[in-house]
Formats: sequence, C-alpha cells, structure tokens
Amino acid sequence: MALGDCQGGPAFTHTFYDDFRIIRANLVDKTGFQLTTTNRMNPYVVYIDPQLGHIGRHETEARKQHLTKSIKTATMPMSYVARALETDETRGLMKAVVDGESGQILGFTCLGIEGGEIMSIVQVAMMGEVPYTTLQQAVFAHPKLAESLNNLWGFLKWRGIRSLCSMLSLFRSHS
Repeated sequence: MALGDCQGGPAFTHTFYDDFRIIRANLVDKTGFQLTTTNRMNPYVVYIDPQLGHIGRHETEARKQHLTKSIKTATMPMSYVARALETDETRGLMKAVVDGESGQILGFTCLGIEGGEIMSIVQVAMMGEVPYTTLQQAVFAHPKLAESLNNLWGFLKWRGIRSLCSMLSLFRSHS
C-alpha cells in the first residue's frame, strides 16, 4: 500500500493493490511481459444508500477530451429496473456516456441498489472494448439488475444542459 501512497493518484485500496501487482510481476515474477498502469481504469464505489458506482469518464470529461467526436448519453431511473421494483429499492438512476461514432462506452455511473455491481459489468465491457450495442442485445437472466443494461441504451440521446436539468428533476422525483 505504501507504493500507492508514493505514486499518488486516487487513494483507493484496489488501485494500490494493482500497483503492487504490477511491481511484483515486473520485478519479482519476471514473466517476460511488462505490466503497466497505462490506460488503467479506476472504478470506484461509494457505499452510501443507495450505492454509487462509477467507471470511466463523466459526460463533461468526455466532451472536453473528444471535441471532434459525437458524445451520447443514456440516463434511466432505477424505477425502470425490474429487480429494483421487486425489492422496492427504486431510488437513483444509471447514466452512460458513449462515443456516438464507434459505440464505445466511455463512462458509466449507477446510483442505485448494488450500483457497484452493475458498474463492474460495464467495466468489463469497457476493458474488452465491447460496444454498447452488445450489452443492449445480451440475454441476461430475469430478474437481475444486469438485465437493466438491455434497456439503458434505449435512452441514448445527444445531451445538452437542458437534458441535465431534466435528469436532476427526474432524480429528485424518484428519491
């Protein structure tokens, strides 16, 4: 963990452990290929009620970094998630940021029941450079939180400041 303190960056246990894993593989195990922090994704989960999970870029970051690309966002309230309805845990929402040209997922946030678990599914898709359309067409067991990823992409739109205001009012009405 001290190595992570020296390196700086997000102060997450999982990030520090990854730093250790990289150093061990490169200096001790010497497997023949170099592990690196280049392009490392740093997910996080805030254990509040409901849980907040995030991976990748937020919309504002994506717009700054992809000035020539089209950015789309999808926002869906947790009240549209079958499992959330069944457990009576419908507070919150999901939001995804997508490259409108390639379909690559740039970021994902879930404020809702087991938000970190849903975020992890999207993280794996991002690691494999799986476009959102693959998650949209996937067959997930019912009723699982993961199956909400089929429906989220149906809300994919070009977003502006007016859409952000409507998203905030939607969240307030469901909390």
